[in-house]
Amino acid sequence: MHWEQQPLNLSTVQEGSNITLQWSFSYTLGLPSSFQKAVFFDLRDGEEKRIANKSGQNGLYVEPAYQDRVRIHIEDTKASMTILTALRSDSGRYKFKVETFNYNKPGGLTSIIEISVQCK
Repeated sequence: MHWEQQPLNLSTVQEGSNITLQWSFSYTLGLPSSFQKAVFFDLRDGEEKRIANKSGQNGLYVEPAYQDRVRIHIEDTKASMTILTALRSDSGRYKFKVETFNYNKPGGLTSIIEISVQCK
């Protein structure tokens, strides 16, 4: 499994604007994989707080504290997170983690990025 696309390590947005971060990933040729789980985390306060997750074919779950602030999209080979009307307090680190399962072996990828919200 490897990244096809992921955001820059540092992404900037002007305060009051939306920012969309996109990831896409593919599986190693010749190895059938099955999507297991994908999770977005907020790392801003020095702890790992779940923003949203999707497990297998179950629906997407977004934590209530984030439902009005983000839009999340997760599929088997791509995902995105949009922060709506970015605030200075949105500046900080975020993590996206995707897990697969193939031939009875877990696999996965992790991406940690930082968002910087600039004053108008």
